[in-house]
Amino acid sequence: MKENLLKGIGFTNWEYAAYTALLRLGSTTTGPLVKESAIPQSKIYSVLESLGEKGFASYTVKGKVKYFQAAKPERVMALFKDLEREVDEKLTAIMEEESERPSVQLYEGVKAIKAMLLMLTQDAKKNESYYAFGAGDVSKRKEIQDFYEWWGMRKYELGINDSLLISASDRRMLERAVTSEAMLEGLKRKTKYTEVLLPGNGAVFRNNVIIYNWEKVPTAMLITSNEVSGKYREFLLSLWKVAKA
Repeated sequence: MKENLLKGIGFTNWEYAAYTALLRLGSTTTGPLVKESAIPQSKIYSVLESLGEKGFASYTVKGKVKYFQAAKPERVMALFKDLEREVDEKLTAIMEEESERPSVQLYEGVKAIKAMLLMLTQDAKKNESYYAFGAGDVSKRKEIQDFYEWWGMRKYELGINDSLLISASDRRMLERAVTSEAMLEGLKRKTKYTEVLLPGNGAVFRNNVIIYNWEKVPTAMLITSNEVSGKYREFLLSLWKVAKA
C-alpha cells in the first residue's frame, strides 16, 4: 500500500526501494544501501542521481567517500499536497466544464416547479436580474394564481431585480386578472408592454431559460445554456428599451 502511494507521486520501483532504505539506514555509503535495497550495484548511482534531481536524496563527502541520506518525509508530504491540489483543480475544471454544457430538464406539477425555482435562487444575490415575459393570459386556476403570488413574494424577499415584459394587446387581460390593488401596483412597477406578440410565459435567470405551460398539468422546461440564455436576454432587453410602461 505504501509502495503504491509513493509510486503514485512519481517514484519508480527502484527509487522507492532506495528512498525507503535510506530512511532506515540514515547516512550511508552505497555498499550497505545496495544490500538493504536489493538494487544492483550497477544501477544504484543512477537511481540516487534521479532521487537527488527530484529532491528526495542528497549526499555529503567525507574523506573522498560519498554518504547518501534521504530527504525528510515532510518533502514527500509536500508533494502529496501538491498532487492533491492539482487533482482538485482538475476535478473542479471538469465540473465547471460539465456545468457549462447545455441541458434541458422538464418539471411537472407546481411542487416540482417551485423546487426548481428554489434551487435556481438558493444563492441569489440582491439586485440580480430576473427577466420574465408573458402573453398576459393569466390562468384562473387557484393553484397557478397562488404560485405566482408565492413566486413574486420570493423574488421580493431575495431582493431580485424583477422585470416583466408583456404583449401590449394583453394588457387589459392581465390587469383584470390581478386580485388586489397592492398586486396591481407591484405589477405596474416592474412591467412594460411591447407591441410584439410574445409566445407564452417564461423567464431568463443567469444562464437559464424557463418556459412555462399552465395547461392541464403545470409544466416548466428549464434550458441551461450560456448561448441560449444570452440570446433570450438580448432579445428581451431589445424589446424592453422600446416598450412602454
